[in-house]
Amino acid sequence: MSDTAVSQTPSGHSFDVIVGTKRQFTIPAELFKQLGLKEGAPLRLTLQGETVQMEPLVSVPRRMISDELLAEMQSRRGMRADDVSLSEFLAWRRSQEEKAASSEVTEKAVQETASSE
Repeated sequence: MSDTAVSQTPSGHSFDVIVGTKRQFTIPAELFKQLGLKEGAPLRLTLQGETVQMEPLVSVPRRMISDELLAEMQSRRGMRADDVSLSEFLAWRRSQEEKAASSEVTEKAVQETASSE
């Protein structure tokens, strides 16, 4: 018999698991695969009220991280400075892409203005 029950919720799937005697539980195979996890992968558990959020952590080379985000990560006690949640990294990456796109649009507008004069 499986220790996991899966149910559908408005925001996705809900997985019910059993906490063992050593405060451990098994991540259901479907969820493990969806998160792209491997054995030994670091996770962040965040308590929000009575809800626990689980996020995979990714290691990112320092050269890819802004000074602001690096300083925030270094200020977190007990964490390595290169650990950041996947959602934080993707949000930072999107902001960098938006800045680059904005710069390209501005540069193109300046060039068009200069060529029309």
